[in-house]
Amino acid sequence: MIRAIAGVYDPNATDALRARVVSALEPDGAAEAIQDGPLAVAWTAGPTSSPGGGEEPLCVLDGHLTNVGELAERAGLAPGQDPERVLVGVYARFGEGMFEQLRGDWVVLVWDRRTRRLLVARDQVNARPLFVRIAGDRVLFGSEVRNLLRLVDRRPAPDRGAVARWLGHSRLPPNRTLYDGITRLQAGHLLRIVDGRAALRRYWTPVLGPRLDGSREDLAAQLRAHVISAVERRCEPGVTAITLSGGLDSTTLAAVSTRCLPPERAAGRTTYSMTFPGDAGSDETEQIDTTIAELGLANTRIAVESSGILSGSLEYLRTWELPPTATTLAYWLPLGHRIAEDGIRIILDGEDGDDLFGYSPWLAADLLRQGRPLAMLRLLRRTPELSDVPTRRMLASAYRLGVKGSMPHVVHNVMRRVRGPGVTVPAWLNDASARAYDESEVSWQWKLPGQPLWWTSRVDTLMTGGFPASLFDHARRRAAMAGLERRHPYADVDLFGFVDRLPPELAFDATFNRPLLRQSMAGLVPDRIRLQARKMDLNTFVDRCIAADLPIMRPLMRADDAEVRAYVRPEALQELFAPTTVLTTTRTSHGHLGFRAWRLMEMECWLRSQERPTFADDMLARADGLARPVYTFAHVVAPGADAERKPTADQGASRGA
Repeated sequence: MIRAIAGVYDPNATDALRARVVSALEPDGAAEAIQDGPLAVAWTAGPTSSPGGGEEPLCVLDGHLTNVGELAERAGLAPGQDPERVLVGVYARFGEGMFEQLRGDWVVLVWDRRTRRLLVARDQVNARPLFVRIAGDRVLFGSEVRNLLRLVDRRPAPDRGAVARWLGHSRLPPNRTLYDGITRLQAGHLLRIVDGRAALRRYWTPVLGPRLDGSREDLAAQLRAHVISAVERRCEPGVTAITLSGGLDSTTLAAVSTRCLPPERAAGRTTYSMTFPGDAGSDETEQIDTTIAELGLANTRIAVESSGILSGSLEYLRTWELPPTATTLAYWLPLGHRIAEDGIRIILDGEDGDDLFGYSPWLAADLLRQGRPLAMLRLLRRTPELSDVPTRRMLASAYRLGVKGSMPHVVHNVMRRVRGPGVTVPAWLNDASARAYDESEVSWQWKLPGQPLWWTSRVDTLMTGGFPASLFDHARRRAAMAGLERRHPYADVDLFGFVDRLPPELAFDATFNRPLLRQSMAGLVPDRIRLQARKMDLNTFVDRCIAADLPIMRPLMRADDAEVRAYVRPEALQELFAPTTVLTTTRTSHGHLGFRAWRLMEMECWLRSQERPTFADDMLARADGLARPVYTFAHVVAPGADAERKPTADQGASRGA
């Protein structure tokens, strides 16, 4: 069950605190609440099945658990009980040790009335959110930043280091947000309050298990079985659908659901897609048609003719009081609403497949540490990016991945202090932002003594770092704006544990990324998709979207009162948004100017909304200059497909603008 949660722990609490936490959830719907001494907690989506009372703790679950049956058995409970009731029994037996046993996408709150202990934990993979603010002995927590903003007495100032990192398209420290003092609880961590003392601590640490033995064919078969299980754990019949691109990862989900799961456990046979028929570099209609034809599926698709980015970004800003981290919202939201209108509640997509099944380049550093430089060079040649590049470029990559990669974390810190911030900090940031950017550097903190670098980097990339947190935050919020729940088959603790026990060199291939996944899906995924090496991107379409927004944004960005001038050199801002500057997301000698401009525009809107809360509404109400998406919908059914969802009356050719 998807809930929103908000709470305050305050030793000086008054009776008004209960109403305060209820009001913090106003954007999320009607809320239940309790106040017990210093603690007030509210949650949406109806009463909890474990309201507490007597010696029994209050237990609130946001999300879903994939191992409820196993948990009930461990706690000696009868099968078939509500998940929150099961959690009460598991907590009674294992205490805090309960959390490391939970699987799925979840946040769990436990208020132990007997010991006066509060525990709020989140899952191991960043799927469900929790944000915290600790100010002295007063602790605020909530499912989203917007909930905390309704609990604080005064809106926090921007965090300069986080803003600088966000503008530079660099990773934020995993516990930071754009608001000073509001912390993202990291994956595998919990908030604990005992005797009035609050602490954030790790309850779960990934462990690299023994390497799996077996032939490549045997390991591919085992990988197939684990992927099937991960998909099945996240499907609910009748209300689950797959968002399908033309790539390997989402097609794998569709193939597994269609060909491996019983109908009562599978996703629906209607898939949903975005297509770009006017942009050959971005469009995957041909691949999508191949998939639905071979798998016997139906597909509802939005064909986007043109769009800006800003209209979707402003909707996101108005809803979440944060800027988005992706460019597709303006035309994804109409598709999301169509999915919800079809009765779908849960969507699965293939995001994160590249990182889970792809190769870790830092295996090169491990080989160099072992004194095997020739093996390192041979390994790097077995990557699609370096298989046939000139020797000079190959050696440059070997230096970056092997030599620099093998250095201990402390060496990077020393080198950065010696060189100063000028080498790694974007030159267009002003001095204060440059210092904050440099001080918040976390790029090499994943290097742990005594652990293989290929593995610690993957743990950071997939589970505990800032990138998965921001990726999942955005995807979850985007789905919620359409009334949907997004689940992550590839963000699965057990699947992750299996993949990390595979010999890491099996992920290297001179032609294909994710070669073992491709082998494991032989006979399931159409070969047209399984054996395609090229991966589409949206860069050319995004370039057009940025250009469409410039008439309304260029005057704001070049104005003397532009808010981003507090973070960026004014002359750099003037030059970037000059009418003669070509803004493209393709890398040039000056960097990715299009992405830089997009980030600056998003940040300008967010900063202005801090001073003027109606800014997003005012911009959306403008009739001039705001580029809305232009699109049509189509519903395509493969010959012989038994698609259970038929198009609504306007689904064959609806047009939005």
